[in-house]
Amino acid sequence: MATLFLMYGYPGSGKSTVARQLTAVNGFRRLSYDELRGRLWSDGDPHEVPGYQGIVIAALDYAAEQLLAAGVPVVYDVNNNQRQQRAAMGVLAERLQARVIVVWVQTPLAVARQRQSNRQLTENHRMTAAKYQHLVDTMEPPVQTETVIKINGQQSIDEQLAAFAQQWSRLI
Repeated sequence: MATLFLMYGYPGSGKSTVARQLTAVNGFRRLSYDELRGRLWSDGDPHEVPGYQGIVIAALDYAAEQLLAAGVPVVYDVNNNQRQQRAAMGVLAERLQARVIVVWVQTPLAVARQRQSNRQLTENHRMTAAKYQHLVDTMEPPVQTETVIKINGQQSIDEQLAAFAQQWSRLI
């Protein structure tokens, strides 16, 4: 059965790092909002294009649908921070007879905020303090009806992969 892994956590929690490692180790396919946005607007600022976020999400959703339909596990490396977003992806997965698992990278807010701040200095991850706080304030943690794998965002990658494997083995 194909699986759709939805990444969840604060900006700077380590979601993309975990997603890249899960993909490398397990042969999953990773769909990254940040990477696709960067490729589509490598020569300019996407903020100049009205609705650019919807364009990126639509492309990622289409790719996820095609991969899941082919039975390929997908790591959806997008801010899946609201239940409505996760529910919409759940509808897509259900239609394709795929399961949905939220991968919650749990990192203390202060650590995630500092990582995000450091990342802005080296990468194209512009985010104002107000935008960061808005994202944090609007996060909706997974509920009991959602299947969740919890990863400690402060552990080493090897420890994170081991924690993922242990929890994943209980679900399959």
